[in-house]
Amino acid sequence: MTVDRSAKRPLAARIRRRSLIAALAALAAVPAAASAQEPSVRAGHSIAVMHNVDFVAATGYGAGTPMRVEVFRGPHRIGSASGIAAATAEGPGLEVNHGPEGTAQQGDCWDTFTPDVRPGDRIVVSGDGGQDVVFVDRILVDEVVAGTAAGDENVYVRGVARYADGRPIPVAALDSAEVRGDGGATRANPTRPVARIGDPAGDRWEAVYEAPGYGVFRGTPSKLSILTGDHAMGYGHLTIPPPPVVQLVEGPDAPGPALGCEGAPAAPASAITATDDAAINLASGDLEVSGVAAGAVTAVSATLSSATATLAALPENVSLTTEPGGKAWTARFTRAQLERLPDGAVTVTAGFQGADPATHARTIAKDVVAPAAPTATPPSGTYATAQRVQLVTADADDVIRFTRDGTAPTADSPRSSGVISVATTQTITASATDAAGNAGPAQAFSYAIVSPADAPAPQTAAPVAAPGGALAPIATVPAPLEAAPPSSSRPYLRSFGTLPRIRRSVASRSGIRVVMRVGDDARVVRIRVLRKLRNGRRLALATTVRTPRRAGVFRVVLRSPSLRRGLRVGSYELEATPGASRASLGTPSRFGFAVIKG
Repeated sequence: MTVDRSAKRPLAARIRRRSLIAALAALAAVPAAASAQEPSVRAGHSIAVMHNVDFVAATGYGAGTPMRVEVFRGPHRIGSASGIAAATAEGPGLEVNHGPEGTAQQGDCWDTFTPDVRPGDRIVVSGDGGQDVVFVDRILVDEVVAGTAAGDENVYVRGVARYADGRPIPVAALDSAEVRGDGGATRANPTRPVARIGDPAGDRWEAVYEAPGYGVFRGTPSKLSILTGDHAMGYGHLTIPPPPVVQLVEGPDAPGPALGCEGAPAAPASAITATDDAAINLASGDLEVSGVAAGAVTAVSATLSSATATLAALPENVSLTTEPGGKAWTARFTRAQLERLPDGAVTVTAGFQGADPATHARTIAKDVVAPAAPTATPPSGTYATAQRVQLVTADADDVIRFTRDGTAPTADSPRSSGVISVATTQTITASATDAAGNAGPAQAFSYAIVSPADAPAPQTAAPVAAPGGALAPIATVPAPLEAAPPSSSRPYLRSFGTLPRIRRSVASRSGIRVVMRVGDDARVVRIRVLRKLRNGRRLALATTVRTPRRAGVFRVVLRSPSLRRGLRVGSYELEATPGASRASLGTPSRFGFAVIKG
């Protein structure tokens, strides 16, 4: 995995914070892993860390499923990010503080504050029904110098590499030495294998870029570009799929929020940086508040206050420790204390004693009232034609999820964000979750359809720029070309397509624009681009999985470098398959198009 913050990848899944709270409640209930200094990552998953820029990527998780990434300093949680696993180049997951393309969405950035991730910290990723743990290694680039001996025009890059438990990382494992100079225009690799310097049993390493070529494989060889470029060192990022653990530093140390994540600024030296609950709700137990402390801090106190009461954390429930990454602290408020506060805004205040006393506060919400069960329009009953059912509650901010088989909805059930097409006899069971994460009761609605459902009407997508610059509608088909009838329980697309003729220069530059209409039952959509060969076979050029935010029109731009390079003049086929998950796909739709000269 090559991490380049100047070339950010977008995350496909976008979802508001309030719709995640309930889905993540189960993840929050999973206890943090023990502090043994050995990584523990399940097969098929990968965690990548660039501690010098506070970046963590967790990939290989179920597309469209909730995830949480947390940073611990000793026993103290100092940062967290929550989101829905989305498509990345390394597989579905989250890339936290990479720098989102466009407006940052949940999971793109750290919550509230960007933690200063340091060697020795513990990264815990919750998702796919379990946890994966990685400890941050101490990998540094601390010296870039030119040769000093007569005639020595080489450039020498040196640094430190040791595991979180203090063991030197073998130089044979350091496979990520590279330099990017001239704003990325120049790329080079060392001309000698990375070698141990100093104590043979130590952790110092050296990479050498020899004159006159300096190992440049892109751009023009230049001693200055090597001396002033951004150097990388680490291990594990050269393969796809990536290994369980990837650790890398690249460029100068730049802790704090990436571009686009300014809403989560770097935390003050002494601050509240995380709470274990996003809100105090019916399911909350004790409330754990934690953060970091400056080196001069000798004690920490914490209080909770509302309009009518102020409560202090008991001294035995407050801890301050010194860890490899610095001082951190935790304060715990019991559930009995929380019950004494009224619903509404609650202010958490931490006081820091020492040479430079300070305080820091943040506000969270308390709400212990569950939402009512949803109502349905039209109501349960017997109908002669297919029905379009709308589920609502009194609060438009509630998240409603539903099932079609009579079972109770869960956090993984489809979200109702519009109307639900009911074309066959079935029972819809729905429940609501409010902004604080309180889950309401489930309500069942039974529908009997006594005649075949009407076929879905053709749809025309919104206009897009045609190759000549004028607006032209993207052609779509009204139903899958290999579709089950609308009465099928398998997810299918209501309409789907792209421009029937695309100029090669436009596709190579801007990618392929795809428009489709998805239903409530589509949690993911797998999209493939296939080239039609003369022998009748099809060659797959690209495959991606995207996550619609809601039912309705869903637009995607396919612009991966491999796809744009692989497009040639000829005939192609676009295939899109919606599904409840990557492992449970529905009916595919296919649309033919041509790439033409120009």
